[in-house]
Amino acid sequence: MAIINLTWETVDGIVGQVHEIFNQERNALMAEAIEAPNVGDEVYSWILPRENNKKILEAMPDWHKPKTKHIYIKVNAQRNGVNDDTTYAPILRLNLKEDWYRLGNAWPGINTPFAEFAAWDGNVLSLYLKDTDKVPQGPAGDFVKSLFAVAQKHNELTERVKQATNTMREFLGQHRTLQTALKECPAVMSYVPDWMKQELNRVPPKRTRRPPIPKAEKKEIDMSQLVTQATIAKLNL
Repeated sequence: MAIINLTWETVDGIVGQVHEIFNQERNALMAEAIEAPNVGDEVYSWILPRENNKKILEAMPDWHKPKTKHIYIKVNAQRNGVNDDTTYAPILRLNLKEDWYRLGNAWPGINTPFAEFAAWDGNVLSLYLKDTDKVPQGPAGDFVKSLFAVAQKHNELTERVKQATNTMREFLGQHRTLQTALKECPAVMSYVPDWMKQELNRVPPKRTRRPPIPKAEKKEIDMSQLVTQATIAKLNL
């Protein structure tokens, strides 16, 4: 069995597999059907109140009334009070029944008292919510709460993936070779990419072994979550 030193390349390869295995739950979340109810007009009124919209349309000539018939809404769940614009925030298109004036200019921030922060780019309304306590009552508010719940699931999964990759990187950082890491935690093999497994099975040339890390420098790392997920991954094969 060839000796594989834990370099930046080999560690990144294993950590990448950890990310992929732990992130498999994302497919189920992405497959969840989210129904877009008829609440577009109410959502758009959070950006431009109906009274203001009516005045703008009345002031414009009939031949030049830029209108919009749909709006996209994106809901982000905040963690620790920090804006977290996650890639997996749900975004849906809502149809508008009324004639609404189209706000073409991008607004870096808009005033919505129920959100930690809100942004409008002329097409997408992005809401950053820490919770939904102040979200308006009614069908539109219920819809936003449902999107917030989905965003929370994605963020919780993202956090688990982050913790798992950090744990694996820290664990591997205490070993000079993959062999010593496997000896301490055999479940690590479930995260070893194929190209590295092939290298493991290669007959190695004779070489001088590097000295092991002194025990005084090592600390106990909880690998239970990684071991459990490795077992689940095997069962799903």
